Amino acid sequence: MPVELKVGPSRLTINQGSTFMVTDPSGQIDPLSEQGLFTDDTRFISAYHFSVNGAPWQLLSSAAVTYYAARIQLANPPLTTESGEISAHELGLTLTRQVGDGIHEDFDLTSYARSAVRVRLEIVIVSDFADVFDVKDHRTVLRGTVSTQWDNERLELVTAYQNQDFRRRLICRLKSVGSAAQYANGCLTFDIEIDPGKSWHCCIDHILVTGDTIREPVHGCNALELIDTSFDQLQRDWVAMATGLTSANEDVYRTFHQAVEDMGALRLYEEDFAPDIWLPAAGVPWFVSVFGRDSLIVSHQTMTVYPQLALGALERLALEQATTMDDWRDAEPGKILHELRVGELAHFHQIPHTPYYGTADATILYLIVLHEAWKWIGDIHILQNYRDVALRCLEWIDSYGDLDGDGFQEYQTRSSLGYENVGWKDAGDAVVYPDGTQVKQPKGLCELQGYVFDAKMRMAEVFDALGEPDRSASLRQQAATLQARFEEAFWCDDLGFYAFG
Repeated sequence: MPVELKVGPSRLTINQGSTFMVTDPSGQIDPLSEQGLFTDDTRFISAYHFSVNGAPWQLLSSAAVTYYAARIQLANPPLTTESGEISAHELGLTLTRQVGDGIHEDFDLTSYARSAVRVRLEIVIVSDFADVFDVKDHRTVLRGTVSTQWDNERLELVTAYQNQDFRRRLICRLKSVGSAAQYANGCLTFDIEIDPGKSWHCCIDHILVTGDTIREPVHGCNALELIDTSFDQLQRDWVAMATGLTSANEDVYRTFHQAVEDMGALRLYEEDFAPDIWLPAAGVPWFVSVFGRDSLIVSHQTMTVYPQLALGALERLALEQATTMDDWRDAEPGKILHELRVGELAHFHQIPHTPYYGTADATILYLIVLHEAWKWIGDIHILQNYRDVALRCLEWIDSYGDLDGDGFQEYQTRSSLGYENVGWKDAGDAVVYPDGTQVKQPKGLCELQGYVFDAKMRMAEVFDALGEPDRSASLRQQAATLQARFEEAFWCDDLGFYAFG
């Protein structure tokens, strides 16, 4: 049976902390796409184009040279100017872009012509300040007002957004400009004259302002050749602390080391508790935020590489452990969050992610990761520090996690915007009957029961270590009872395997 394979459009993605930029291969942003410059769940740039004498540049090559930097090589098409014809590829434009809180860009225009040329470089920058949820869903919703001002003395283009008390600003600051800059009709223009073999240079700093937080670029002109920012040092420290691997198989060696680099690239610097205790983002571009299940699973899977990674997840998620009932956010006492958002929709409580607690497995996984981190690190203080958090997780499992008191875990949203599926397979159409029909809530998934068995056996060992034998014995008995009832209820003799739910 033939299978149709679909490949999405190519894109360049660079990120650092909670700031990331997604463009097409030429480094530009299509306003009708999911591309843009984002931080704190807001898109600060929604359209970005550069042209020469009104004509688009031709892409020669582009690549993300590190996780936070990209380099794009462009050339001119044939041009007709007042001073004569310019053949194709007589001008080369190199754009070097780096993320570090804000964005720093180097524009370098080089002439390979045999005589002096005069051209106009145009840069169009548009901001819609859309919420990341709207961008992901391809929705255009005009909620607030946008204003733009050009300061010719400071060479700054300031675009501001306001919706009641929700404010965002983008400051595009020109630096080291090789010729005069003008702004009109939404476009920055530079009239440039270059002699043969010479180059013209300009830098742009994109400064992102969210409330009282100002994210300025940490990189300067041509900083890609001089890597030594605090972020770079943190990345080097991470690689040095992580487990090393040497192999005669080059593929294995490179795959492992790239995976370590990629894990460091997902570091949410704003969530650091110490240089060696931090939280990974769930993924770029849509999940650069605090997540429950994702952070816990990543921490569990990387124990052999760096077990302390779990400490950041345990600490950050403990800070948000639910204490009250909240139907809108699917919160219950003791529950670990699913997802935390800080954009416009969350600010005005149009979505429940402040945080949202819908996930059915993060609370159980928290206990598994707590035990695993203790076994790898060997520090009893980890258990002592999170003992009360763990007890609240266990109480949630036995009460709110078991909706009907049958000893099994089930889930059912109470929120008008709650998720249909909140297990590991959490897509809206993930839990279906063989004919594709959606299984109605409440749903008791196979994996949740397995997680609970594992968590209670692990926590029995934890309370042994804490000197609480009665609690340990009770947990082991609960796990044994669950195992027996699970075998009876979930095993399908006619099929020869366990039921999914």
